[in-house]
Amino acid sequence: MKVLFLTKFSEVENFLLNFTQKIHKALPLEVDVLHVVNSYPQVPLKLDGTIIDKCVDYDLSGLEKLQKEEQILAEEIKSVHPFISSASVKIGDLRRIVKYLLIQKDYDFIFMGSHKTSLIEDWTNETTIDRILEQVDIPVLSLKCDQSHNAGVERIGIFHDFSSSKQPKKIESLSKLAKALSSEAHLFKFVKEPLSEEKQAEWEKRMRAFATENELNNYQLHILPMKGANEEELMTQQIAEEGLQLIAIPELHRKSVNWMFGKNLKSSIADHVLAPLLIY
Repeated sequence: MKVLFLTKFSEVENFLLNFTQKIHKALPLEVDVLHVVNSYPQVPLKLDGTIIDKCVDYDLSGLEKLQKEEQILAEEIKSVHPFISSASVKIGDLRRIVKYLLIQKDYDFIFMGSHKTSLIEDWTNETTIDRILEQVDIPVLSLKCDQSHNAGVERIGIFHDFSSSKQPKKIESLSKLAKALSSEAHLFKFVKEPLSEEKQAEWEKRMRAFATENELNNYQLHILPMKGANEEELMTQQIAEEGLQLIAIPELHRKSVNWMFGKNLKSSIADHVLAPLLIY
């Protein structure tokens, strides 16, 4: 499977490389590492999102010096991890470069580090993972902290709406991961209030159809009344109680009162939940 690995050469990317190694042992990965040095907004760009070379109107020597220094770091990372196929540093616009690369190469995932944000940051800044999630249609795996205390990925939590009564959403990349890692899948459905037996049985039927469609043979079902909590709180609670080592979010919409106006649920989870996240 092919991975575009976005790095800023921070400690969290080292954690993510170690997590990638766990996956690679079970499911061989072909990883392209990319770091983007952000160009000045006024510098013209090529179709691939990188700066136009020899742009005489602007002094790009500082950016080019930084690119050369960070290319050395990228090559050092590549020399340590055999699963890395290429490592490059480009100058330009991150979103445009990523969008172009996704068109040119058939990637299965984007891997990237992230950091937990505060309420003030949520109101004032758009994070890198927010910008990436806005424009890609392949799953993004993000990590915020060290996961070396977990030897493997034995339990995967799938938080999904399970709303379709006809065709369950297919998540082939996650199915391959779960099978390769011999993981037990825990399927979670959030509901506002406790359900009647009839409604409970209906949702369980949909959840089993989802598991069957995605070849998840080893799984458990969880239907959770929210009881005034929000999605992030319930998710964090289940991570601790069930010992979940990877969280997957194929489709999930907010049912609680949104305390973060203007930020959708997937972006909010990406910015706040401390667990390896696979967001579709």
